[in-house]
Amino acid sequence: MQNFSTESTGKWILAGEHSVLRGSPALVFPFYSKKLKLEYLSSDHQLELVLSGQHGEELNLIFWGVLEKACEVAGISRSSITGKIQVENQIPIGAGLGASAALCVAI
Repeated sequence: MQNFSTESTGKWILAGEHSVLRGSPALVFPFYSKKLKLEYLSSDHQLELVLSGQHGEELNLIFWGVLEKACEVAGISRSSITGKIQVENQIPIGAGLGASAALCVAI
């Protein structure tokens, strides 16, 4: 795989947070001051994860599960991925600001 980097923002919901679960619309905006940056550096070494940022270590609980699901959807084996993934996270987990979604988008 080639080196790449990406960035995704948190979100804040002005109205409709719970109605979305029932198929209704919501009014949602990007939260530009809360970001998740992901960088992949290709190498032949075993996959390494480096977490940083104010809420970086909080992602350790969900990162590997998200990566496994992404590999399943892409039809590849996680063990075939080598290199280094660096994630800098400024989005708190469990605060409703979209940290999990930002990680999924970045991966």
